[in-house]
Amino acid sequence: MKFYFPILPVKINQCRQAKRLSVNIPNKPHFLYTLTHLQKNGYIRYFYNDKDGSFDVFPKYTQDGTPVLSHFKVVSTPSNRTFVDLYKLRSMLMNHRLSMTHYIISTRKGFMTAREAYHQRIGGELIYEI
Repeated sequence: MKFYFPILPVKINQCRQAKRLSVNIPNKPHFLYTLTHLQKNGYIRYFYNDKDGSFDVFPKYTQDGTPVLSHFKVVSTPSNRTFVDLYKLRSMLMNHRLSMTHYIISTRKGFMTAREAYHQRIGGELIYEI
């Protein structure tokens, strides 16, 4: 089984650094949720499903050309899994510095943000930090 989580942040970060208009990303179910979250919060302009089964992602830039998305990384790796329980989620969300950061978590009910997982009172594996 391949570990696909690092593909999304790496490709989007490379696109941001090169200031390209779009990037092509393979179609995976957790990528769909993460891209929808990024679009809803204004980090990317839009994305769509290509004919070959991949996503074309268009990052958002400000008027002076700097990318809106400044920080996007993978937290959990195959050799270093990071799990959070309800109390760790509460401390992450209540910390003022970390409350501006979005987290994507893989739970038993699917992928969701840390805030959604806290409201549903479940924990999971911490995947992305945005």
